[in-house]
Amino acid sequence: MKKGNNMAREFTYKVLDLMDEGVIDPKWLAAALASWCSEDDMKEFFYANLADLMEEEEEDCTIE
Repeated sequence: MKKGNNMAREFTYKVLDLMDEGVIDPKWLAAALASWCSEDDMKEFFYANLADLMEEEEEDCTIE
């Protein structure tokens, strides 16, 4: 993971580096982070990052 000089996210980079090195399984990491976050955090994340994917999936399933 390319960090530059910004160490404000030190532990974020540590976790992502461990995932990149194969020490942490990405699916496990996603599940662990989802369990750690509140429902409000997950809702905010969903609308910021995943809502468009759901809309695309629904469009793909539309029968014309």
